Amino acid sequence: MTWSLWIILAVVLITLVSGVLLNVTMVVVHAKNRRQRLRTGGYDKIVLTITSANALFQILVTYGGILLYSGVFLLLPDIALSSFFFMFLSFSDLCFWNTSWLSICYCLKLVNFSHQVLLWIKSRFSSALSMLLLETILGSFLTNLPFLWATIKMPLDNAGNSSVHSYDFGLSFSFIAVKVILGSFMPFLLTLLCILLSVKSLLRHIWRIQKNSSDMKSSQLEGHIRAVRTMSLLLVLDLISCAIVMATMLFSLNVGVVLGNLAWIMTLLFPSLQSVILITGNPKLMKRQKYHDNIEMNK
Repeated sequence: MTWSLWIILAVVLITLVSGVLLNVTMVVVHAKNRRQRLRTGGYDKIVLTITSANALFQILVTYGGILLYSGVFLLLPDIALSSFFFMFLSFSDLCFWNTSWLSICYCLKLVNFSHQVLLWIKSRFSSALSMLLLETILGSFLTNLPFLWATIKMPLDNAGNSSVHSYDFGLSFSFIAVKVILGSFMPFLLTLLCILLSVKSLLRHIWRIQKNSSDMKSSQLEGHIRAVRTMSLLLVLDLISCAIVMATMLFSLNVGVVLGNLAWIMTLLFPSLQSVILITGNPKLMKRQKYHDNIEMNK
């Protein structure tokens, strides 16, 4: 194997440990909060769904990285490769939609709406959230079922070997286009819109307080800045992931070794990066994790 493949495999193993550890820790914290009957709202439900999906997604992309870059996929039947892509694309769609639900949750809490339809959505969102999350999980897997029967081909590179940076799924372009729009582009647009509205509302609130009161508490200002930073980082991460999906799925781009490896590294890092953003953006979650860690250490 070349040095680039060794780097990829090293990243695969490192991200497996960090991604699973971070997300499983967050799942355990939220599970203990529920067991202790601490108050949990819509935000906690979404974060619990995100971290659970990210932990499984991390294991899946680790398996995929080893499968593709070690060349093991050449020895396996076609159903093994198609099953991997079915699971990979399903979890990818699920991650996009989970992020959009989190962004909607931010937006409904931070933005003051006056339109009756938006006020109705705001009043019903919390009660309908559990069903929305369940429908998102089912929808993400059902819309990707055709990939189980797809004949996945990897074009040969210049050396005559199968390339892991370009895929031909043998499905109609119209189906793949609809799948990308529903699974990636639409939730990304929702995330973009909600985060822009939320950040605009926060910045306006900061400006209004600073204008009317010169003694604004530093902790309050830090909280607003932290929220802006968290949502901005989530948006950037979502944008990169959406670009990768569109490039590989919709346009079937053979991006070459360097860009292809970078795309896989970003995919491997996604669960870890998202969990770090959520932890650092939520002081209460950081305190809960430290609290539970101290309990475990004192046992």
